[in-house]
Amino acid sequence: MFDDLMVLIPEKQRTEFVDLVSGVLAATRNLRTVEWRTTSSLPIQVHQGISSLLCKPVDTRGFLLDVAISVSTFSDKCEYLDALSNVQYVAIKVVGSGPHRGDHHGLEEMREAGEVVKRCPDIKGFEFYSQAPVFAYATSDALRDALRDLDGLEVFKVDSNLGFTHEMDWTSLKDVKDLWISVEGSVTHNEDLEELYDGLKTVGTRLNKLSVESYIRPTHNYLLQHCSPLTELEIWGYWYGINQDLVHAFWDEIIPRHAPTLRKLKVQNHAQSENKSWSWLNKSDNKAKASLPKCKELEELTIGFCEGTLTSTSWVTEMVEDLVPACPRLFDIHMTFELGDSNLLAQHVKSTLTSLDAWSSTSEIFNGRSLRLSHEDISKGVVCFPKQSKPNAIPPLWYESLLQSWELSRAISQADDGTADQMVYRFERLDDVYLSNERLVQPAPRDEVDDEDDEDPAFDVEDGEAEDVDVDGEAWYSDNPDLY
Repeated sequence: MFDDLMVLIPEKQRTEFVDLVSGVLAATRNLRTVEWRTTSSLPIQVHQGISSLLCKPVDTRGFLLDVAISVSTFSDKCEYLDALSNVQYVAIKVVGSGPHRGDHHGLEEMREAGEVVKRCPDIKGFEFYSQAPVFAYATSDALRDALRDLDGLEVFKVDSNLGFTHEMDWTSLKDVKDLWISVEGSVTHNEDLEELYDGLKTVGTRLNKLSVESYIRPTHNYLLQHCSPLTELEIWGYWYGINQDLVHAFWDEIIPRHAPTLRKLKVQNHAQSENKSWSWLNKSDNKAKASLPKCKELEELTIGFCEGTLTSTSWVTEMVEDLVPACPRLFDIHMTFELGDSNLLAQHVKSTLTSLDAWSSTSEIFNGRSLRLSHEDISKGVVCFPKQSKPNAIPPLWYESLLQSWELSRAISQADDGTADQMVYRFERLDDVYLSNERLVQPAPRDEVDDEDDEDPAFDVEDGEAEDVDVDGEAWYSDNPDLY
């Protein structure tokens, strides 16, 4: 690891850095996957140097390549995208405003992304995000044409408001297993989603994962009538004015239909006026409370659990006690809160913290169970519990989100009557973790790392064997798979 913060490569060391990457690739055997996270703030010479090493044909280099690139707005050509080819998974994010943003309306971005797709004949995953205002479907013709020729695409993650899913050749999506759709800012998202779902139905696409922003009738109909049972379902964002019959039908019809296979569920409506309909509340008529116990395979859950306008009630511990015996595989609950009223939000956070600190149980339903409650703050303090870290620890200056967690712990305590010991369960607060793209930004201090972790697990200097390597032109981060 270079550093736990993002640090640009000094100009005099850029050639040496590319040589270092080349040496690592040459020395490793049995290398299967390389993940490259890069950005247009990296000097173009370094970017092109790394590209020349990684973007060779697969049969020449021998490993799969996963690239995520963030580029600033461009008015014509983009040298950073021009350097990419022979990638199996590519995620392109266009950020910033730039002087030409209002002129080209995404035309160049679509064209350049399409050219990348054409240079990746074995592509299995495609993500594309942009903030460009798109006012005509013709804007995305170049990207749509490039996607038309794809075969074997398995992951498809896009903004619906960019328009390039309109009149697609749906056969290019017939093998997609993981679909993510954002509809932010789209005035035609209802029609676009309906067209998309009809296209998936026409070619017989069988999804495993669906993640979609907001919950509208086309999504409901697809999940109810045409979608095969999912392993992961995510409904997220801000949406208002949903007919209560549709909310109830989600819990009464959709969840039971997908419950036999569902391992991950995210229901996250941040809208204050709608939130309680999508939350777990300890009420006899609460739909989430009635439906979630049907999900016997559920492992991860993201959902709200607070109510109140003048005062706040947090049902987080009641939810845990209800779901642990009903969902034997559940090990991770991600906490989410409605946004809007900052005072009420602060009350929800405070009442949740109070509940977690005060809770304890001697129930045998927790025997042998591992459970973690967590909240990821992507707003850098707007929705945040009091921070916790080791004494004298200095948080990083740069990070994308803050992960705050509690873990189920156990201790032996003497029974009240003094006759026998009993196991007492509580939630123990863990130290905060700073993240960038779900990667740990701040590693543990060196003197706290176990001896068995002293070597880099990705690269063995003696025998030169590796399975996965991360390459980041600006900084390297340590993966922490135990976070989620």
